Amino acid sequence: MVEVMEGSGVYWYSHQRAYCSAFKHWPGYINAAIDIFFNKEILAASSAMGNEKKSKNGSSHQPLNPLIIKALIGRFC
Repeated sequence: MVEVMEGSGVYWYSHQRAYCSAFKHWPGYINAAIDIFFNKEILAASSAMGNEKKSKNGSSHQPLNPLIIKALIGRFC
């Protein structure tokens, strides 16, 4: 296993990294990486940082794991 970003403490397997690397453009790359770390149910009920409002009463989506999100942002931006 290798770290997504050095010092992040977030790891993935080399075949997962290779899968993401097959995408030619950044949106496909980052979407593939997010799909590796989070299942569809979690993604449907969440937003990256939890800032997006999901209803008129002001409640917001649950944030995804911030450690993973920050590692992905640091790695790909």
